[in-house]
Amino acid sequence: MHIRALRGGEGARLRQLRLAAIRDAPRAFFWSLDTESGITAQQWEAWADEPGNARGMFVAEEDDAWVGMAGCSIRAGDPTTLDATGMWVTPDARGHGLGERFVEAIERWGRARGAERMEFAVTETNDIAIALYRRLGFRPTGRRRALESYPQLTGMFMAKSLRADPVRG
Repeated sequence: MHIRALRGGEGARLRQLRLAAIRDAPRAFFWSLDTESGITAQQWEAWADEPGNARGMFVAEEDDAWVGMAGCSIRAGDPTTLDATGMWVTPDARGHGLGERFVEAIERWGRARGAERMEFAVTETNDIAIALYRRLGFRPTGRRRALESYPQLTGMFMAKSLRADPVRG
């Protein structure tokens, strides 16, 4: 399995993957399936890897199949903050380190664009994801928000610095 940036012309395929992800793990995503179904393939094209794009989307491939995705964007009004979004891996591809590899790809992408901090929300009941993020150095910020998809659930924000560690380089 390898991870790569989304290419132009892949918006329809990304849309299909995103909707499959929400069907599989609806409580892990901020937006509901109904809301996401209204996003067109053309709108997903805006996540393609192009010079100057403030958004990025990565997919994990095994042979020709897409087995995961994760997105990010430079925060509007704060170019030093990188927001991550929508990480998901198919059930069959879980347990192979893709979550860590997605985070690494997003961090590289953000650092190349001058980001100094990475932040995202994770559903408070998603213990597996929270453990992964803690292991990768993310800590809760104290900020929370209800999910649009399930208002009874809360997403907690986690963040970490992307600045180089002066000791480790």
